[in-house]
Amino acid sequence: MFNSNFMALASTFSFALGAHAFFTFGRRIHYVWLGLFKSLIALIIFLVLLVFKGNFNLGDQVSFLQFFFSGFLGLGLADLFILKAFLILRPGRTLIITGFQPLFVGIFSFIFMGHSFAWEKLYGILCFILCTVILSQEKSHSINKDTYKGIAYSFIGVILNSFSCILTRLACDQSPAMDSIEGNTIRIFGALVCFILFFRFLETPRLTGPLRLLKSKDKLYLLIGTLFAAVISLIFYMIAIKNGDPTTITAIGITLPLFSYVLEIISDKKRPSRAMVLSFFSFVVGAFLIL
Repeated sequence: MFNSNFMALASTFSFALGAHAFFTFGRRIHYVWLGLFKSLIALIIFLVLLVFKGNFNLGDQVSFLQFFFSGFLGLGLADLFILKAFLILRPGRTLIITGFQPLFVGIFSFIFMGHSFAWEKLYGILCFILCTVILSQEKSHSINKDTYKGIAYSFIGVILNSFSCILTRLACDQSPAMDSIEGNTIRIFGALVCFILFFRFLETPRLTGPLRLLKSKDKLYLLIGTLFAAVISLIFYMIAIKNGDPTTITAIGITLPLFSYVLEIISDKKRPSRAMVLSFFSFVVGAFLIL
């Protein structure tokens, strides 16, 4: 059996590898278009994987709807709220709020699944939250009139993502024979429907417009980013959430900023800051306590 915590780490690292592409182009291209593009390409890749797999199982009606709405809410709607918060608060403060996600997942796990909280792992989860808080404090920002709106967007995104996590686990329990590729195909379809709705009703660029402006190497960069962030990462995540404790898996997932920062340091060939060193130490302690 796969170790669910290591699968969660692999998912987070894979997402960090791919997310850099979307952060890069997010300054130039509308985030709704990027979400739509990512979901469309990921769905095509998952459908190809299903074809090569030969036989596939889409579960019963209940698990299908659970997977669909976990994608619609978590991979679609929650992403929109978090990205909107990024634009208002910047990443620092938004990351502090996303650090509370394990708490909401723990609450939802208790309400909807009857799970008791794994108190022996609390200190490890707190270390992961501290890891995110330290990194987020590296650059401070002044408070303005939109700050509270950004905080509200962040918490809405975190709550939606937390509930999506529980829906995914419930769907896995409802149809245990379904594998990661099958479940994620439905989840990505749900996210695509969400982005299509927003793409249609918001003043966003035409679907083919941004593609025409991108160079061939930029298009390849986006495709590779999609492969890691929306395919490989989700496959690892599904394995983790299917077999592991949802609260612990989520706590591991919020260490994404650390992985992203490490990759940024390697890419830019710069020395790590004091915040980076302290955050990495907190991550190692948390990993030791949980894994």
